[in-house]
Amino acid sequence: MQTILNAGFGVVIAAGLWLIGVPNAVLWGIFAGLMRFVPFVGGIIAAFFPMLLAAAVDPGWSMAIATAGLFLVAEPVAGHLIEPLVYGQHTGLSPVAIVVSTLFWTLLWGPLGLHRAISDRRAVPEL
Repeated sequence: MQTILNAGFGVVIAAGLWLIGVPNAVLWGIFAGLMRFVPFVGGIIAAFFPMLLAAAVDPGWSMAIATAGLFLVAEPVAGHLIEPLVYGQHTGLSPVAIVVSTLFWTLLWGPLGLHRAISDRRAVPEL
């Protein structure tokens, strides 16, 4: 399921970059979809290169700002709205339970706990 969500994220990013006018939008969309598998820094790395390219090819700042805005909107929507809904439907748990579990394991074990909560859906206690 995570692969399908990340591929969808890559398609959205590619379409957005194409509309903005960033060169090689499909390449950056594929890259963004792949970088979503990397916890914590994947989204930042995925946004850095298209923003750098947008700043290089546009004489003003509008393309770079639009590219940053695309990532600043798409990443939280995918990570905090769509993923809990989809994971909740496929695991039989409510999205609130998944978010609470993620917060619990992150507070308890830090980054390793967050990785456990994301990668192992059995870490979510039955409510």
